[in-house]
Amino acid sequence: MRFAPWLAAVIITLAGAAAFLLNARQPGSPFLPGAPAVVRPVMRLVEEDSPIVGPDGRLREALGIETVGGTFNTVLPGGTTLPASRILTFSGKSPGQREIRIHLLRGVSERAAENHSLGWYLIGPLPDTAGATSAGERSPVAVIFRVAGRRIELSAVDTKTHLPVPLGPAGTPEPR
Repeated sequence: MRFAPWLAAVIITLAGAAAFLLNARQPGSPFLPGAPAVVRPVMRLVEEDSPIVGPDGRLREALGIETVGGTFNTVLPGGTTLPASRILTFSGKSPGQREIRIHLLRGVSERAAENHSLGWYLIGPLPDTAGATSAGERSPVAVIFRVAGRRIELSAVDTKTHLPVPLGPAGTPEPR
Protein backbone atom coordinates (compact mmCIF):
# COMPACT_ATOMS: atom_id res chain seq x y z
CA MET A 1 0.00 0.00 0.00
CA ARG A 2 1.31 3.44 -0.97
CA PHE A 3 0.65 6.63 1.01
CA ALA A 4 0.27 10.00 -0.60
CA PRO A 5 3.24 12.25 0.29
CA TRP A 6 0.96 14.70 2.14
CA LEU A 7 -0.43 11.86 4.29
CA ALA A 8 3.08 10.76 5.25
CA ALA A 9 3.89 14.38 6.18
CA VAL A 10 0.77 14.56 8.37
CA ILE A 11 1.68 11.30 10.12
CA ILE A 12 5.25 12.47 10.74
CA THR A 13 3.98 15.85 12.02
CA LEU A 14 1.48 14.19 14.38
CA ALA A 15 4.13 11.76 15.65
CA GLY A 16 6.52 14.67 16.22
CA ALA A 17 3.86 16.66 18.09
CA ALA A 18 3.03 13.65 20.27
CA ALA A 19 6.71 13.10 21.04
CA PHE A 20 7.09 16.80 21.90
CA LEU A 21 4.13 16.68 24.28
CA LEU A 22 5.42 13.51 25.92
CA ASN A 23 8.90 15.00 26.25
CA ALA A 24 7.71 18.28 27.75
CA ARG A 25 8.85 18.41 31.36
CA GLN A 26 6.19 19.77 33.66
CA PRO A 27 7.35 21.99 36.55
CA GLY A 28 7.78 19.96 39.72
CA SER A 29 7.60 16.60 37.98
CA PRO A 30 10.17 13.93 38.84
CA PHE A 31 13.08 13.77 36.41
CA LEU A 32 15.60 11.01 36.02
CA PRO A 33 18.83 12.23 34.42
CA GLY A 34 19.54 10.24 31.28
CA ALA A 35 16.06 8.72 31.14
CA PRO A 36 14.21 8.80 27.86
CA ALA A 37 11.69 11.57 28.32
CA VAL A 38 8.86 9.41 26.97
CA VAL A 39 9.21 7.06 29.96
CA ARG A 40 7.25 8.49 32.87
CA PRO A 41 7.16 6.81 36.25
CA VAL A 42 3.80 5.58 37.50
CA MET A 43 3.07 7.60 40.63
CA ARG A 44 1.31 5.80 43.51
CA LEU A 45 -0.92 7.98 45.65
CA VAL A 46 0.15 7.70 49.30
CA GLU A 47 -1.93 10.42 50.91
CA GLU A 48 -4.50 12.70 49.30
CA ASP A 49 -5.44 16.03 50.86
CA SER A 50 -2.45 15.67 53.18
CA PRO A 51 -2.19 17.89 56.27
CA ILE A 52 1.57 18.05 55.58
CA VAL A 53 0.87 20.97 53.20
CA GLY A 54 0.39 24.40 54.73
CA PRO A 55 -1.82 27.18 53.33
CA ASP A 56 1.33 28.93 52.07
CA GLY A 57 2.19 26.01 49.75
CA ARG A 58 5.06 24.76 51.93
CA LEU A 59 5.54 21.55 53.89
CA ARG A 60 4.50 21.96 57.55
CA GLU A 61 6.57 18.95 58.53
CA ALA A 62 9.17 16.70 56.94
CA LEU A 63 8.54 13.70 54.72
CA GLY A 64 10.96 10.85 55.33
CA ILE A 65 11.69 7.18 55.76
CA GLU A 66 12.63 5.00 58.70
CA THR A 67 16.22 3.76 58.70
CA VAL A 68 18.13 1.28 60.86
CA GLY A 69 17.65 1.88 64.56
CA GLY A 70 14.27 3.57 64.15
CA THR A 71 15.77 6.86 62.93
CA PHE A 72 13.71 9.26 60.80
CA ASN A 73 15.71 10.10 57.66
CA THR A 74 14.35 13.28 56.06
CA VAL A 75 13.62 13.10 52.34
CA LEU A 76 11.83 16.45 51.94
CA PRO A 77 12.38 18.85 54.88
CA GLY A 78 9.66 20.94 56.47
CA GLY A 79 9.40 24.38 54.89
CA THR A 80 10.04 23.06 51.37
CA THR A 81 8.13 25.00 48.70
CA LEU A 82 5.79 22.85 46.63
CA PRO A 83 5.64 21.15 44.25
CA ALA A 84 8.74 19.22 45.26
CA SER A 85 10.28 15.84 44.60
CA ARG A 86 13.41 13.95 45.54
CA ILE A 87 14.96 10.78 44.20
CA LEU A 88 16.75 8.27 46.43
CA THR A 89 18.52 5.26 44.96
CA PHE A 90 18.27 1.87 46.64
CA SER A 91 19.81 -1.49 45.85
CA GLY A 92 19.63 -4.89 47.46
CA LYS A 93 22.14 -5.24 50.30
CA SER A 94 22.39 -9.01 50.07
CA PRO A 95 22.82 -11.36 47.09
CA GLY A 96 19.53 -12.65 45.83
CA GLN A 97 17.47 -9.93 47.54
CA ARG A 98 14.31 -9.59 45.46
CA GLU A 99 12.57 -6.66 47.14
CA ILE A 100 13.02 -3.58 49.30
CA ARG A 101 10.66 -2.42 52.05
CA ILE A 102 10.46 1.21 53.04
CA HIS A 103 8.51 2.85 55.86
CA LEU A 104 7.25 6.27 54.77
CA LEU A 105 6.50 8.85 57.47
CA ARG A 106 5.79 12.52 58.00
CA GLY A 107 6.65 14.49 61.10
CA VAL A 108 9.19 16.57 63.00
CA SER A 109 10.87 14.09 65.34
CA GLU A 110 14.23 12.44 64.68
CA ARG A 111 12.67 9.18 65.95
CA ALA A 112 10.49 7.35 63.44
CA ALA A 113 8.15 6.02 66.14
CA GLU A 114 7.20 9.59 67.12
CA ASN A 115 6.12 10.55 63.58
CA HIS A 116 2.95 9.78 61.61
CA SER A 117 3.24 6.59 59.54
CA LEU A 118 2.09 6.80 55.92
CA GLY A 119 2.59 3.05 55.56
CA TRP A 120 5.08 0.41 54.54
CA TYR A 121 5.81 -0.02 50.84
CA LEU A 122 7.23 -3.00 48.99
CA ILE A 123 9.40 -2.30 45.95
CA GLY A 124 10.01 -5.26 43.72
CA PRO A 125 10.72 -7.66 42.39
CA LEU A 126 14.02 -5.88 41.85
CA PRO A 127 15.28 -6.10 38.28
CA ASP A 128 18.29 -8.28 37.48
CA THR A 129 21.45 -6.41 36.52
CA ALA A 130 22.49 -7.00 32.93
CA GLY A 131 26.05 -8.35 32.86
CA ALA A 132 26.08 -8.95 36.61
CA THR A 133 29.37 -10.23 38.02
CA SER A 134 27.70 -12.31 40.72
CA ALA A 135 24.52 -14.37 40.74
CA GLY A 136 21.52 -12.56 42.13
CA GLU A 137 22.96 -9.07 41.61
CA ARG A 138 20.14 -6.54 41.22
CA SER A 139 19.91 -3.25 39.38
CA PRO A 140 19.63 -0.13 41.59
CA VAL A 141 16.14 1.35 41.87
CA ALA A 142 15.37 5.08 41.97
CA VAL A 143 12.51 5.83 44.35
CA ILE A 144 10.75 9.11 43.64
CA PHE A 145 9.11 10.94 46.55
CA ARG A 146 6.79 13.71 45.38
CA VAL A 147 4.48 16.22 47.05
CA ALA A 148 2.33 18.30 44.71
CA GLY A 149 -0.89 20.08 45.50
CA ARG A 150 -1.98 18.34 48.67
CA ARG A 151 -0.94 14.88 47.45
CA ILE A 152 1.98 12.70 48.53
CA GLU A 153 3.08 10.29 45.80
CA LEU A 154 5.68 7.56 45.46
CA SER A 155 7.18 5.75 42.48
CA ALA A 156 10.06 3.38 41.65
CA VAL A 157 12.10 3.13 38.46
CA ASP A 158 14.95 0.83 37.34
CA THR A 159 18.01 3.11 37.01
CA LYS A 160 19.41 1.08 34.08
CA THR A 161 16.32 0.67 31.87
CA HIS A 162 14.24 3.56 33.28
CA LEU A 163 11.24 1.24 33.37
CA PRO A 164 8.81 1.27 36.31
CA VAL A 165 9.45 -1.19 39.14
CA PRO A 166 6.37 -2.56 40.94
CA LEU A 167 5.60 -0.68 44.14
CA GLY A 168 2.71 -1.34 46.48
CA PRO A 169 1.59 -1.31 50.07
CA ALA A 170 3.16 -3.89 52.38
CA GLY A 171 2.09 -5.04 55.77
CA THR A 172 3.95 -3.91 58.86
CA PRO A 173 6.94 -6.23 59.35
CA GLU A 174 7.00 -8.61 62.31
CA PRO A 175 9.20 -7.48 65.22
CA ARG A 176 12.53 -9.32 65.34
